[in-house]
Amino acid sequence: MDIFTCAVTKGAGGGSDLPSPGASGNVLTSNGSKWGSAAPAAELPAVSTEDNGKVLGVNFGEWRKMNPRGVNNDYVVDMTIENDEPYASHDGSEISIDDIIAAHAAGKTVIMDYSGARLTLCNIAEDLVIFSAAEGTGDAIHMISWYGSVNEGTDEWTFTETWLPVPTNNDEGKVLSVVSGEYDFVSAKDPLIISASASGLLPNVTVSITDELSDIYDAAADGRIVYLEVLYGGVIPLRFPLLQYNYDEEDGYALAFEAVRNISHVPTLMTIVFEETKSTGIILTGLAAVS
Repeated sequence: MDIFTCAVTKGAGGGSDLPSPGASGNVLTSNGSKWGSAAPAAELPAVSTEDNGKVLGVNFGEWRKMNPRGVNNDYVVDMTIENDEPYASHDGSEISIDDIIAAHAAGKTVIMDYSGARLTLCNIAEDLVIFSAAEGTGDAIHMISWYGSVNEGTDEWTFTETWLPVPTNNDEGKVLSVVSGEYDFVSAKDPLIISASASGLLPNVTVSITDELSDIYDAAADGRIVYLEVLYGGVIPLRFPLLQYNYDEEDGYALAFEAVRNISHVPTLMTIVFEETKSTGIILTGLAAVS
Protein backbone atom coordinates (compact mmCIF):
# COMPACT_ATOMS: atom_id res chain seq x y z
CA MET A 1 0.00 0.00 0.00
CA ASP A 2 1.38 3.36 -1.05
CA ILE A 3 1.58 5.99 1.67
CA PHE A 4 1.51 9.70 0.74
CA THR A 5 2.72 12.38 3.06
CA CYS A 6 2.08 16.16 2.85
CA ALA A 7 4.44 18.72 4.30
CA VAL A 8 3.79 22.43 4.89
CA THR A 9 6.67 24.60 3.75
CA LYS A 10 7.32 28.05 5.17
CA GLY A 11 9.31 30.31 2.89
CA ALA A 12 10.57 33.85 2.83
CA GLY A 13 7.93 34.78 0.27
CA GLY A 14 5.14 34.13 2.70
CA GLY A 15 4.24 30.54 1.79
CA SER A 16 1.31 29.39 3.89
CA ASP A 17 2.13 31.56 6.89
CA LEU A 18 -1.02 33.24 8.16
CA PRO A 19 -0.80 36.85 9.34
CA SER A 20 -1.79 38.25 12.69
CA PRO A 21 -5.59 38.62 12.78
CA GLY A 22 -5.28 42.39 13.33
CA ALA A 23 -8.33 44.44 14.25
CA SER A 24 -11.60 42.79 15.16
CA GLY A 25 -13.74 42.17 12.08
CA ASN A 26 -10.84 41.91 9.63
CA VAL A 27 -10.98 39.27 6.89
CA LEU A 28 -8.29 37.06 5.35
CA THR A 29 -7.09 38.36 2.00
CA SER A 30 -4.55 37.28 -0.61
CA ASN A 31 -2.52 39.24 -3.14
CA GLY A 32 -1.66 36.09 -5.09
CA SER A 33 1.50 35.26 -3.22
CA LYS A 34 0.90 36.19 0.39
CA TRP A 35 -1.89 36.11 2.92
CA GLY A 36 -2.91 39.31 4.63
CA SER A 37 -5.43 40.73 7.08
CA ALA A 38 -7.59 43.69 6.11
CA ALA A 39 -10.87 45.39 6.87
CA PRO A 40 -13.73 44.07 4.71
CA ALA A 41 -14.79 46.12 1.72
CA ALA A 42 -17.81 48.36 2.04
CA GLU A 43 -21.02 46.35 2.04
CA LEU A 44 -22.84 46.46 -1.27
CA PRO A 45 -26.63 46.60 -1.47
CA ALA A 46 -28.49 43.41 -2.27
CA VAL A 47 -30.01 43.21 -5.76
CA SER A 48 -32.90 41.39 -7.39
CA THR A 49 -34.53 41.17 -10.81
CA GLU A 50 -36.49 44.31 -9.94
CA ASP A 51 -33.17 46.22 -10.04
CA ASN A 52 -32.45 45.34 -13.68
CA GLY A 53 -30.94 48.36 -15.45
CA LYS A 54 -29.84 50.15 -12.29
CA VAL A 55 -26.23 51.09 -11.60
CA LEU A 56 -24.08 51.14 -8.49
CA GLY A 57 -23.24 54.62 -7.25
CA VAL A 58 -22.11 56.50 -4.18
CA ASN A 59 -24.64 58.81 -2.56
CA PHE A 60 -24.16 60.50 0.84
CA GLY A 61 -21.03 58.39 1.35
CA GLU A 62 -22.74 55.01 0.87
CA TRP A 63 -23.09 52.53 -1.99
CA ARG A 64 -26.61 52.66 -3.42
CA LYS A 65 -28.58 51.25 -6.33
CA MET A 66 -29.30 54.17 -8.63
CA ASN A 67 -31.05 54.79 -11.91
CA PRO A 68 -28.56 55.73 -14.62
CA ARG A 69 -28.48 59.44 -15.28
CA GLY A 70 -29.56 60.35 -18.77
CA VAL A 71 -32.59 60.36 -21.01
CA ASN A 72 -36.00 60.15 -19.27
CA ASN A 73 -34.37 60.32 -15.86
CA ASP A 74 -35.07 63.97 -15.03
CA TYR A 75 -36.92 64.93 -11.87
CA VAL A 76 -38.32 68.39 -12.57
CA VAL A 77 -39.25 70.63 -9.66
CA ASP A 78 -41.78 73.22 -10.83
CA MET A 79 -41.41 76.35 -8.70
CA THR A 80 -44.24 78.88 -8.81
CA ILE A 81 -45.58 81.62 -6.57
CA GLU A 82 -49.02 80.91 -5.13
CA ASN A 83 -50.65 83.57 -2.92
CA ASP A 84 -47.26 85.31 -2.57
CA GLU A 85 -45.69 82.08 -1.30
CA PRO A 86 -43.25 79.71 -3.07
CA TYR A 87 -44.91 76.48 -4.22
CA ALA A 88 -42.82 73.46 -5.29
CA SER A 89 -44.46 70.66 -7.25
CA HIS A 90 -43.62 67.67 -9.43
CA ASP A 91 -45.99 66.27 -12.07
CA GLY A 92 -48.76 68.46 -10.69
CA SER A 93 -48.41 67.39 -7.04
CA GLU A 94 -46.92 69.42 -4.21
CA ILE A 95 -43.56 68.12 -3.01
CA SER A 96 -41.33 68.74 -0.02
CA ILE A 97 -37.61 69.31 0.26
CA ASP A 98 -37.34 65.75 1.59
CA ASP A 99 -38.93 64.53 -1.66
CA ILE A 100 -36.28 66.40 -3.65
CA ILE A 101 -33.48 64.92 -1.55
CA ALA A 102 -34.98 61.43 -1.96
CA ALA A 103 -35.17 61.85 -5.75
CA HIS A 104 -31.50 62.80 -5.87
CA ALA A 105 -30.63 59.81 -3.65
CA ALA A 106 -32.48 57.55 -6.08
CA GLY A 107 -30.22 58.70 -8.90
CA LYS A 108 -32.58 61.17 -10.54
CA THR A 109 -31.23 64.25 -12.31
CA VAL A 110 -32.99 66.94 -10.28
CA ILE A 111 -33.60 70.28 -11.97
CA MET A 112 -35.92 73.20 -11.28
CA ASP A 113 -38.20 75.02 -13.70
CA TYR A 114 -38.89 78.61 -12.64
CA SER A 115 -40.44 81.21 -14.94
CA GLY A 116 -39.08 79.40 -17.97
CA ALA A 117 -35.54 79.15 -16.59
CA ARG A 118 -33.91 75.80 -15.84
CA LEU A 119 -32.00 75.82 -12.55
CA THR A 120 -29.40 73.18 -11.69
CA LEU A 121 -29.25 71.48 -8.31
CA CYS A 122 -25.79 72.75 -7.36
CA ASN A 123 -25.71 71.90 -3.66
CA ILE A 124 -27.49 69.36 -1.50
CA ALA A 125 -27.12 68.33 2.12
CA GLU A 126 -29.29 67.15 4.95
CA ASP A 127 -32.37 69.45 5.01
CA LEU A 128 -30.84 71.78 2.36
CA VAL A 129 -31.06 72.16 -1.42
CA ILE A 130 -29.76 75.00 -3.61
CA PHE A 131 -30.77 75.54 -7.24
CA SER A 132 -28.95 78.11 -9.39
CA ALA A 133 -28.74 79.29 -12.97
CA ALA A 134 -26.98 82.02 -14.91
CA GLU A 135 -28.22 83.56 -18.14
CA GLY A 136 -26.37 85.99 -20.39
CA THR A 137 -28.29 88.95 -21.79
CA GLY A 138 -25.48 90.57 -23.78
CA ASP A 139 -24.47 93.35 -21.41
CA ALA A 140 -25.09 91.49 -18.16
CA ILE A 141 -25.20 88.07 -16.54
CA HIS A 142 -28.45 87.28 -14.77
CA MET A 143 -27.93 84.93 -11.80
CA ILE A 144 -30.91 83.44 -9.96
CA SER A 145 -31.02 80.98 -7.07
CA TRP A 146 -33.58 79.22 -4.93
CA TYR A 147 -32.46 78.12 -1.44
CA GLY A 148 -34.60 75.46 0.24
CA SER A 149 -34.15 74.47 3.87
CA VAL A 150 -36.12 72.63 6.52
CA ASN A 151 -36.58 74.60 9.73
CA GLU A 152 -38.26 72.75 12.60
CA GLY A 153 -40.10 70.53 10.16
CA THR A 154 -41.23 73.38 7.90
CA ASP A 155 -39.94 73.93 4.37
CA GLU A 156 -38.59 77.43 3.75
CA TRP A 157 -37.71 78.75 0.29
CA THR A 158 -35.67 81.90 -0.41
CA PHE A 159 -35.15 83.50 -3.82
CA THR A 160 -32.12 85.63 -4.76
CA GLU A 161 -31.42 87.50 -7.98
CA THR A 162 -28.22 89.22 -9.07
CA TRP A 163 -27.16 91.06 -12.22
CA LEU A 164 -23.44 91.05 -13.01
CA PRO A 165 -21.92 93.15 -15.81
CA VAL A 166 -20.11 91.38 -18.66
CA PRO A 167 -16.44 92.46 -18.78
CA THR A 168 -14.88 93.81 -21.97
CA ASN A 169 -11.36 94.80 -22.97
CA ASN A 170 -12.11 98.31 -21.74
CA ASP A 171 -12.49 96.91 -18.18
CA GLU A 172 -8.88 95.70 -18.00
CA GLY A 173 -7.57 96.22 -14.45
CA LYS A 174 -10.95 97.23 -13.02
CA VAL A 175 -12.62 95.62 -10.02
CA LEU A 176 -16.22 94.60 -9.37
CA SER A 177 -17.88 96.96 -6.92
CA VAL A 178 -21.32 98.11 -5.82
CA VAL A 179 -22.32 101.42 -7.36
CA SER A 180 -25.73 102.94 -6.56
CA GLY A 181 -26.94 99.57 -5.31
CA GLU A 182 -25.82 97.60 -8.38
CA TYR A 183 -22.67 95.71 -9.37
CA ASP A 184 -20.41 97.53 -11.82
CA PHE A 185 -16.76 97.65 -12.86
CA VAL A 186 -14.78 100.53 -11.38
CA SER A 187 -11.15 101.52 -11.63
CA ALA A 188 -9.04 100.03 -8.87
CA LYS A 189 -7.89 102.71 -6.44
CA ASP A 190 -4.84 102.73 -4.22
CA PRO A 191 -5.66 102.30 -0.54
CA LEU A 192 -5.69 105.38 1.67
CA ILE A 193 -3.39 104.95 4.65
CA ILE A 194 -3.96 107.30 7.59
CA SER A 195 -1.02 107.77 9.94
CA ALA A 196 -1.86 108.03 13.63
CA SER A 197 0.11 108.62 16.80
CA ALA A 198 -0.59 106.86 20.07
CA SER A 199 0.15 107.55 23.72
CA GLY A 200 -0.63 105.91 27.03
CA LEU A 201 -0.54 102.32 28.20
CA LEU A 202 -2.85 99.45 27.45
CA PRO A 203 -5.64 98.89 28.03
CA ASN A 204 -6.12 102.67 27.59
CA VAL A 205 -4.31 104.14 24.61
CA THR A 206 -5.16 107.49 23.02
CA VAL A 207 -4.89 107.61 19.23
CA SER A 208 -4.65 110.92 17.36
CA ILE A 209 -4.91 111.78 13.67
CA THR A 210 -4.50 115.04 11.74
CA ASP A 211 -6.58 114.11 8.69
CA GLU A 212 -10.07 115.53 8.39
CA LEU A 213 -12.81 112.99 9.04
CA SER A 214 -14.70 114.32 6.01
CA ASP A 215 -11.74 113.51 3.73
CA ILE A 216 -11.53 109.95 5.07
CA TYR A 217 -15.30 109.55 4.65
CA ASP A 218 -15.19 110.81 1.04
CA ALA A 219 -12.36 108.40 0.18
CA ALA A 220 -14.28 105.44 1.59
CA ALA A 221 -17.48 106.50 -0.15
CA ASP A 222 -15.51 106.70 -3.40
CA GLY A 223 -14.58 103.04 -3.09
CA ARG A 224 -11.08 103.33 -1.68
CA ILE A 225 -9.88 100.94 1.01
CA VAL A 226 -8.88 102.89 4.11
CA TYR A 227 -6.39 101.80 6.76
CA LEU A 228 -5.35 103.45 10.00
CA GLU A 229 -1.69 102.84 10.87
CA VAL A 230 -0.93 103.33 14.53
CA LEU A 231 2.71 103.47 15.61
CA TYR A 232 2.77 102.15 19.16
CA GLY A 233 5.20 100.11 21.19
CA GLY A 234 7.69 99.47 18.41
CA VAL A 235 8.82 100.34 14.93
CA ILE A 236 6.14 98.30 13.12
CA PRO A 237 2.82 100.15 12.96
CA LEU A 238 -0.43 98.38 13.80
CA ARG A 239 -2.84 98.51 10.86
CA PHE A 240 -6.60 98.84 11.41
CA PRO A 241 -8.97 98.65 8.41
CA LEU A 242 -11.93 101.01 8.28
CA LEU A 243 -14.92 98.98 9.43
CA GLN A 244 -17.70 101.56 9.27
CA TYR A 245 -18.19 105.15 8.19
CA ASN A 246 -21.31 107.28 8.70
CA TYR A 247 -22.51 110.84 8.27
CA ASP A 248 -25.39 112.46 10.10
CA GLU A 249 -26.53 116.08 9.67
CA GLU A 250 -26.72 116.57 13.43
CA ASP A 251 -23.75 114.52 14.67
CA GLY A 252 -21.49 114.87 11.63
CA TYR A 253 -18.96 112.21 10.64
CA ALA A 254 -18.19 109.01 12.55
CA LEU A 255 -15.50 106.47 11.64
CA ALA A 256 -14.74 103.10 13.20
CA PHE A 257 -11.52 101.12 12.68
CA GLU A 258 -11.28 97.59 14.01
CA ALA A 259 -8.82 94.70 14.02
CA VAL A 260 -7.77 91.69 16.07
CA ARG A 261 -4.30 92.08 17.55
CA ASN A 262 -2.24 89.92 19.91
CA ILE A 263 -2.02 91.44 23.37
CA SER A 264 0.32 89.43 25.60
CA HIS A 265 -0.08 86.57 23.10
CA VAL A 266 -3.88 86.71 23.45
CA PRO A 267 -5.94 87.57 20.31
CA THR A 268 -7.90 90.69 21.27
CA LEU A 269 -10.50 92.68 19.36
CA MET A 270 -9.49 96.35 19.31
CA THR A 271 -11.65 99.18 17.99
CA ILE A 272 -10.86 102.85 17.43
CA VAL A 273 -13.74 105.29 16.95
CA PHE A 274 -13.49 108.90 15.79
CA GLU A 275 -16.39 111.35 15.86
CA GLU A 276 -16.88 114.82 14.41
CA THR A 277 -16.56 116.54 17.79
CA LYS A 278 -13.65 114.40 18.98
CA SER A 279 -10.08 114.71 17.80
CA THR A 280 -8.78 111.48 19.32
CA GLY A 281 -9.89 107.92 19.77
CA ILE A 282 -9.18 105.63 22.72
CA ILE A 283 -8.41 101.94 22.37
CA LEU A 284 -9.91 99.66 24.97
CA THR A 285 -9.02 96.00 24.62
CA GLY A 286 -12.12 94.32 23.37
CA LEU A 287 -14.12 97.56 23.60
CA ALA A 288 -14.25 100.96 21.97
CA ALA A 289 -14.52 104.49 23.33
CA VAL A 290 -13.73 108.08 22.42
CA SER A 291 -12.19 110.87 24.45
